[in-house]
Parts: sequence; structure tokens; C-alpha cells
Amino acid sequence: MTIAEITPRLPQHTVSEIIGRAVYVTMPWQARHSITKSVDETTPDYVFWDKLRRGKQDGYKFSGLLCNPITQIVASYVWGEGPTLALTDKGDPDNESDPKTYTNSLLSRWLERNAGQFLQTLVDLYALGDAYLIVNGDGTLSIASPETVEVEYSPFDALLPVVYTITTKTDTVTVTDKYEITQRTIALKWHKTVQDIGVTVGQEQSFTFPNLIGRLPVVHWACDRGTNEQRGRPIYESLLPLFSRYDDLIVAAMDGAEIMGHPLPAFVGLENVAETIKANETAETGSYTDREGNTQERVEVRFDRDATVWVGKGGDFKFVAPPNGWSGDLRDILKSLFYLVLDSTRIPEFLWGGAIASSRASAEVQLPPFVQYIGMRRQQVEGQGADDLLGQQALGGLLELADVWLRTRALTDRRVVVAPVAAKWPEVAADDEALTLEKVKYAHGVGLLTGETALGTLDLVDDPTNELEKAKGEAEEAQEEQIAFASRLANEEQRAVGGEQQAGRVPVQEAA
Repeated sequence: MTIAEITPRLPQHTVSEIIGRAVYVTMPWQARHSITKSVDETTPDYVFWDKLRRGKQDGYKFSGLLCNPITQIVASYVWGEGPTLALTDKGDPDNESDPKTYTNSLLSRWLERNAGQFLQTLVDLYALGDAYLIVNGDGTLSIASPETVEVEYSPFDALLPVVYTITTKTDTVTVTDKYEITQRTIALKWHKTVQDIGVTVGQEQSFTFPNLIGRLPVVHWACDRGTNEQRGRPIYESLLPLFSRYDDLIVAAMDGAEIMGHPLPAFVGLENVAETIKANETAETGSYTDREGNTQERVEVRFDRDATVWVGKGGDFKFVAPPNGWSGDLRDILKSLFYLVLDSTRIPEFLWGGAIASSRASAEVQLPPFVQYIGMRRQQVEGQGADDLLGQQALGGLLELADVWLRTRALTDRRVVVAPVAAKWPEVAADDEALTLEKVKYAHGVGLLTGETALGTLDLVDDPTNELEKAKGEAEEAQEEQIAFASRLANEEQRAVGGEQQAGRVPVQEAA
């Protein structure tokens, strides 16, 4: 990539222009001095964080089990039922031949088909700190494991990626994908001979394809990334010291429970310890290794085999165990640490599924701050949208991914419109359905709400407009049938009265 190719893209990052440069500041009481702004290039230890969330990391095998619930709860609320993507200029929604309407339908379909993949990406993002999504040439999505991705940044902007290199290793071949703004290069190094495709051990191949969309097809999602950081961080990174102590306490509690289940024998007040050991020793001896690595022998006292215990002069024999109440103290400490986890992750206690005192009142109090927190997380996932008036491109998150996908799709589908996209998220917490129903009934009853809006507010059908038209048609048919039935009934009654008059059973005046 040349400097001319990089330079036009620099205005995207307005904040990062000061990063990595020397800024001069003059204080009233100080001389002019230089303050260097540096960029944080730290890469998370993805292997460690992955083991942590699976309960496989030494020292965190119990506390690590808290990690998956944290990431899954936050991800499920952030994604919810999934956002709606549409062009900011929607065109004419009623005109199916409008290219913008067609593009919006494709965006909706694309988002729906990949909803599960996006949700899993969010779970991995919060657990590992970074996620890399790739838009393939055919429009499909691939997710690269973050430890396989190397990023090169612009020399003018340390936060602007210009090259992504993704390395995938198998027993058969090592594949290196290099994505640049102008091209994509795939390098293959074979470790085995594959006769079907005519390659041998040690053979290397390279293929280059032009990049026709004008931007990198790899989109980096970062969790909790600071303004001067190149990469993200796991959502519970600050909880690592707490997780360590939490694990220690759980291990100590289990050790204490084991001791309680098997109390230790104790000889108290012995004047001659060796004599008591001699009196209770078994026939065999045990061996052990001392600190110097030498094997030593010692006398064994097996209380499980002896019905009698011999106690020396002045001595007393008893079984000892931790005092009562120690387990309750540990539980209180663990609960206090768990509350710190709740405070750090912003996840209300009732969302963990456990019973809490005054659960309804507590849930109502805890939910509004959590909703605000999820709103913040959604903005991070959404990223920065494109705006032609402001002259900015889509940058980061779902909106950049949608922009890249539209550019890729437009290469093979001329009806696709490449334009700024906006996202609309569903409500985080559902309103009280009974209250909503009463509001809709009142507003619609006094003529303040149309039938279409009322039906859409209740969210009973996917297409309120179409459903309302069908309902009106059915109502009109029912009314016509009712009128026809009333007419037939009146005719039958008139015919019956006329028949009785002819038979002389009903006087003419009475019939009249």
C-alpha cells in the first residue's frame, strides 16, 4: 500500500489524530515541556481467557465457572431479538421495485439468517476481548479466532488497520490469508501429500485476488477498548484478582468440609510421645521423601484397624475438627465477593436465576440501570454509521460489517444500493402486557389510535397493515351475511303470516 492510498482514509479517526504525537503544554507556573501520547498495543492472552471461561485454567477452576454466565447473559440481552438494519433513506417502502426497498429486504434477510452467528460472536467477544468477522467474496461470513489474526496499522494513525493476516494451521496445510485494501493473497504450505489435488509435502502455493470493494473485508469488534488501545479486553478483566481469591475460598471450604467428614485424631498432654507411638504402632512401616530428596521410614499408627488406643501418662485422646460456624463465615465472604462481581458486570442478581429477598421489588429497582447499561453495550456493538453529509464512513461494529457486505453484494447484484445504514434495536425489557393492553384499548376506543397502530403495539402479528385489511374484509363479509340472514328471516315471517291469512286462521285486521 502506498502513502497516497492511506492518506485519504485518515480523517475517519478524528480523536486518534493526537495519539502517538508530541503535544506541547505551557503551564502558568512551569516552562514549556513535552508530553508524549502513546498507543497501547497490548494483545490479550486469548488462550488464558479461553481456558478461564471453560474452568480449565489452574487457580480459577471454580471461579472460572462464573465467566460463561456473565458473557451469555450480557450477550443475550444486548442482541435480544436482533436489531433491524435499513438504509437511512428508505425510499418508497410500498414500491417493491424500488432498489432501496429491495436492499432493505436483503439486509433484513441477511441479519435474520446470521442471527445465531452474531450472538455467538458477542459471547466470544465479551469473553476474549476481540472478534474478527470476515465478509467472503460470496457474501457469507467467517469468524476468525483472534489468536490467529495479525494486524498492521497505518504509520500515520496507529489505530487504523491497513493489513489483516490470518493464519490457519492444520495437519495437512498452513493457510495464510493476507487482506489488504487493494488485494487478497492466499499462501498455502502443504505438510502432507494430497494426490487428489496434486500437491506434495513442502510444496508452497500463492494466489492473489483483487479487492474490488474499496475497503478491507475484515471488521474488528473490540470489547471495552480505550481511545488509545488497538485491541479490546475481556468484559471481566478487572475481576481477575477477585476470581483468584474466590477460587481459594471455595477450595478452602471444600478442604474444611473434608476435614469435618474425617476428624483428625489427637493425643493431648502426653509426657512421653515416643512411648505412646510405640504402644499404638502397626506391624508395617511407611516411607516418605524428605526435603533433601532422601527416602525415610516412619512408624504408622492405623486407627482404622485397632479397636483400642493406648494413651501414655498424663495424656488424653480425642478427635479434633474445625469449630462450628466456620462454613457460614466462608459463605458470607463468598457472597460478598459475588456481590462485587454483580457490581462490576452490572448484571442484576435476579438474572442469575437465584431467589432474592423481596424479589419483585428488587427486580423492579435493579432493572432500569441494567437497561441503560445494555443500551451502552448496544451502541458499542452498533459502531459508527456512515454519513454522506458529514463525510464519514461506517467504522466499527455491525454498521461497518453491513457496509462491507453491501459493497460485496453489489458486485454481483446491480439492484443493491450501497448507502449509509442505520440500526434499530428492540426494547430491552418488555412492558407490562396488561398495562399495555389497557392503554391501547383506551386510546383506540376514544379515537386517538388507529387500528393498525394498535395492532402493531400489541405485537400480535408480523404485518399489522395486511392483518388489518384482512380483518376489515372478514368484518364486511360477516356484516353482509348478517344482513342477508335478517332479510331471509323477514321474508319467511311474512310468508308464514300470508299463509295463515289464506287459511282463515288469522283475521285480516290482526294480520294488518
